[in-house]
Amino acid sequence: SDVNLKTHDYRITVQLSDRRLILAKGGETLIDVPTGVGRAGRETPPGLYFTTELLQSPNPEGDYGPYAYGISGFQDDPEIRDDFGGEAVIGIHGTNEPDKLGTQVSSGCIRVDNETITEMANMLPLGV
Repeated sequence: SDVNLKTHDYRITVQLSDRRLILAKGGETLIDVPTGVGRAGRETPPGLYFTTELLQSPNPEGDYGPYAYGISGFQDDPEIRDDFGGEAVIGIHGTNEPDKLGTQVSSGCIRVDNETITEMANMLPLGV
């Protein structure tokens, strides 16, 4: 009685080798865009994750763009965790370097263009 369960039919797939993010609803592709993924030594950890939080950036033109989703994945490398203050939550966020989309550039996060992350923020419930 303390929990309200909700369902949705959204799915985010990140193709790490192709460096693409695909967002589908009910099997229909809504978004298919190039992404920035983790660089050598800081690869994006493969796995099955879900979105846990949505943050709006105080600086939409900054490193993380206008929005960032925290997801249920973390970087395991202690050095990376130290670089991020003890926690290294993997996220999906915008970028101020759209020219680097489609490359291995991040510390494990998934980067998309700011228009895409804004569209996602206005559409998706948490838990996707």
